[in-house]
Amino acid sequence: YKSGVKRVMKNDNIIAILFVTIVTVVIWVWAAGQTKYESSVTTNLRFKPPEGSTSTVLPESAYITLTFSGPRSAVEKAQSACEDGLDLTVAAADGEHELLNLPAKINTLDVIRNTGAEISSTTPASFLLDVQTMDLVEAAVEAVLPSVTVSGDVTVDPATVILHIPKAIQDTLPEAITVAAVVSDATLE
Repeated sequence: YKSGVKRVMKNDNIIAILFVTIVTVVIWVWAAGQTKYESSVTTNLRFKPPEGSTSTVLPESAYITLTFSGPRSAVEKAQSACEDGLDLTVAAADGEHELLNLPAKINTLDVIRNTGAEISSTTPASFLLDVQTMDLVEAAVEAVLPSVTVSGDVTVDPATVILHIPKAIQDTLPEAITVAAVVSDATLE
């Protein structure tokens, strides 16, 4: 009777030891994945006007170094997300603007936010951007034929073109705009 109880107790002890060991390993693996980790990556940050906007943003892109922090797995996901560069929408009025608080702005991008990592700093800390709204203007096309005497009418196809002109300089242009289509001597041969 006593030897049977000892066997049951030994089996119970083995099961308890295995259970505690498995739980310890699971907790250790989880904690290792949650340990705060920092790493940097350099990527291309593309500045985009809002969708449907006729604005242009210069420069169109710039390289930036992002310092990520968070669990190692999240930081690695964030670094992978930056491999092809990032698009940052810039909604601003015409003129020069200093883009500040880049970590907060880039952290709001879905591609970064969904990784679980956060950007703690950027180098450079800001960018100077020039935003210009473009207007669409129709212009007549005029053929220019140097070294050629023309008798009769010259027909140009297309007769008009659409130009994208910065709104800031459109007011300084004449109301009727023409575009010269220069035909070289080599083309006429």
